[in-house]
Amino acid sequence: DYCLMGTPGAPLRKALTDAGLGSRVIGGGLYEGLVQPTFSVGLKDIKATDAAAVEELITKTLEKVASERFEKESIEAALNKIEFENRELNTGGLPRGLALMFSAVSNWNYGKDPFEGLRFDAPLKALREKLVEKGEPLLEGILREKLLNNKHRLTVTSKPDFEESSRIEAAEKARLERHRTSLSEDDIEALITATKELREMQETPDKPEELASVPRLELSDIPKETLKIPSQIGRLGSAEVLRNPQLTSGVVYVDVAFNLRDVPARLLPLLPLFTRGLREMGTK
Repeated sequence: DYCLMGTPGAPLRKALTDAGLGSRVIGGGLYEGLVQPTFSVGLKDIKATDAAAVEELITKTLEKVASERFEKESIEAALNKIEFENRELNTGGLPRGLALMFSAVSNWNYGKDPFEGLRFDAPLKALREKLVEKGEPLLEGILREKLLNNKHRLTVTSKPDFEESSRIEAAEKARLERHRTSLSEDDIEALITATKELREMQETPDKPEELASVPRLELSDIPKETLKIPSQIGRLGSAEVLRNPQLTSGVVYVDVAFNLRDVPARLLPLLPLFTRGLREMGTK
């Protein structure tokens, strides 16, 4: 998935972008949250008459990749990305325990080993040996078997309909009216009573003893001092280097700060565009 779609220069994403048939690539690629994983890709804002051309472009690009094989550099980049994401486990504001549980649920829901996704180190090493060191065409084989030779596929063309909303609303009103006419007077009275009881329950304040049972964060629970991160100051050539030893699961983070005092003021507004291009255009 990463080799096909993961970067602006990935073959499938690049082919769709360069074709100029739509405004942007859509689809999301591989999704493994179901018992049968799916792979979806397409373009947004195409002409209705270009749907067949988009499907043909996708098929031809996949065939070309399967024949000419993935670039070794893209395979190594994909493996590095997967390993980095598993080691870092950057969950944002989500607790790490919950993130690990969610990663196990996809397998668990369908009777598979819930811990399979957590044991990534040994499988990644074995996969790296086969793909990078031995150059086995595993990915190309999967591409042919699961996508090119798999006829279980669907082409969906969506187009806006300005009357769809009013049709849905009319259908809902008709359904409610049919249900209304099927109710007796006692049924209607019971619904009114239940609605009043629900509103009363929602609007009634909680009792003091109920509020007291809810855990609360006290001021004494908050540390008075900020966390101090150990820092070692050194030099690398003419640059000053700050090292901060931390438990990072073997991931080394490097932040390089550049002095921009010599950049002309007229070029400063272009810096965000320059830095974005520097990250996305590759190194060759």
